[in-house]
Amino acid sequence: MTTLNGKYALITGACGGMGKAIAYQLAREGVNLILTDINTQKLKQIKNELSEKGVVIEYITADLTLKGRQKQLIQSIISSFTRLNILVHSAGLIMQSSVADTTDEKLEKLFKINLFVPFLLTRELLPLLKSSKGHIIFINSSAVQRPIANISHYSASKHAMKGFADTLREEVNPDGIRVTSFYPGKTATEMQQKLYKDNQREYQPDKLIQPDDIARAVINVLTMPQTVEITDVYMRPMQKS
Repeated sequence: MTTLNGKYALITGACGGMGKAIAYQLAREGVNLILTDINTQKLKQIKNELSEKGVVIEYITADLTLKGRQKQLIQSIISSFTRLNILVHSAGLIMQSSVADTTDEKLEKLFKINLFVPFLLTRELLPLLKSSKGHIIFINSSAVQRPIANISHYSASKHAMKGFADTLREEVNPDGIRVTSFYPGKTATEMQQKLYKDNQREYQPDKLIQPDDIARAVINVLTMPQTVEITDVYMRPMQKS
């Protein structure tokens, strides 16, 4: 198995349920972290909680929907670190509405977070990832597996992310970069809790995938020998809720 100790990882959406869980698991493996999210207070809290792990923890507050902020984020990473081994695209957004009720603003915001940001960050950080023969992780969604009413804009953005990841893999594999997409089903996060509330359904988090389950799966994928690449990981809750 490949050791992760001493490597550097950038995690977007680091304050969310999955992003935070991945950050904690990576820190336990000795990975130095660059965390990005929109909530400075939560980023500070995560840094304080992980300070005892003996790894470098840096954070950059960023609204990734803003073009200027994307460029600042990339420059901050390049100027602060000479290498990057792992890029985790965990930032994501979901909004419910029928096709008829989906505004241009909703559509644009979803595609910015779920597609444009991963594309732009990946493009600009490829030189660092090529030099380290790194690994790119996309946290996608089980929505690509079946049609679900009232999330057509979300589903379209996640299908687009899948297409990007699959094509990217063909381009960067010759450089030694591995690309893995995760497709988790319903996961016990604040985002999922809000969806249950909006749909007036009982929220039973113990019956859903736990963020730590996904984080452990990410670690398993990252520590596979360089002779193998796991391209897609589909996960679902064992119990229906």
